[in-house]
Amino acid sequence: MAGMAFRVMLTLTRRPLFSCIVAFLIALNPALFLFEAFAMYSLLTAFLVMLFMLFLALYQDHGNMAWLYSATAGAALLVLTRGTFHLVVLIPVILGGCLLAASDWRKYARVALLIALIPTAWYAKNAAVFGFFGASSWAGSNLWRIASTTYSEMELRGLHLAGVIDEAAAKRDVFDAPSQFEKFGFTRESSIPTLSNDDYHNINMLDISRMHGSNAVRLIRHDPLRYLDNVRRAYLIFCKLSYETRPLQTNRGRMIPAHLAINEWLHGVLLMRMITRGEIARSSSLYVVAIPLCLLLFCWKGLRAAGLSGSKWLEFIRTNPVYCGALLMIAVVVLASVFFEYGENCRFKFAVIIPTQICLFSLIIETCTRSGRTGTVARP
Repeated sequence: MAGMAFRVMLTLTRRPLFSCIVAFLIALNPALFLFEAFAMYSLLTAFLVMLFMLFLALYQDHGNMAWLYSATAGAALLVLTRGTFHLVVLIPVILGGCLLAASDWRKYARVALLIALIPTAWYAKNAAVFGFFGASSWAGSNLWRIASTTYSEMELRGLHLAGVIDEAAAKRDVFDAPSQFEKFGFTRESSIPTLSNDDYHNINMLDISRMHGSNAVRLIRHDPLRYLDNVRRAYLIFCKLSYETRPLQTNRGRMIPAHLAINEWLHGVLLMRMITRGEIARSSSLYVVAIPLCLLLFCWKGLRAAGLSGSKWLEFIRTNPVYCGALLMIAVVVLASVFFEYGENCRFKFAVIIPTQICLFSLIIETCTRSGRTGTVARP
């Protein structure tokens, strides 16, 4: 991933030494060491995001349609790997690909739609077998976590008595075993042993998640401002260092303290402790401003190049596929992590740490040098 970061940075800045230094710093990020030893999808997801960006960079440099097809395939693999990247993510990817392909857009669209059929078939299978069109059945439970996170047990029970939410949502936690929900009517049975165990693979988890999702919507409607405050809190958690998530703490304790301390200093953790109040804000990092800064700098770059002309903006997007692809991935992860999750938000950020750093460094150096260089897509 660090090697791909160097290649992508080279496309964006045309500065080999600067790109090498940034890639070296990325390679030393403790998060890469810790997530490499974390037996989940995190590292693979981050790798696929970088692969997607690399293919866009190669297309931006050479204009070979094979790289554009590869980028689309990379996005499809992301959809198949991680539920955060829902199938709808392929819509802007394919529309953007049609814009990039220019006169070859019909040919690209045919190939891209064939690629999209693979994750679509997987979603269709889930709809036919389990009754939900998606990759994960936990969406409702995740939404309930952020909607209810600042409510006390007494408040939730009071809302149940007032008819706002169901008794199961008020009295049971999303991580309770399926057997704890039986008295609330969740008693489906399956002839498949794996779907009958008292764990999160139980067939009743589908209905339990739907129940949590519908109750989350009702709770948000009941007090939308409280939900938005929870979103604010979730964003601060999201911007913590990615390895602050609980499962990584054992291995974190085995790392050289100076390595972690330098990384915290580089990410502004100490500065956040000095200038902020509140436990969540004090434990966050400068990603709080770095993420929106990436978007603002890109918009400033676009305004300098295209002004308010719609046609020039389309051309600007067509000639900057790497930035657009990276910002799309960052936006997807940020929005999904802060509006639909609470607790492990910072772990989800790992998928787009490197794209964020690439965009930030590249846009800052371009803005500071005021080169105003617009990317170009070579045509075959």
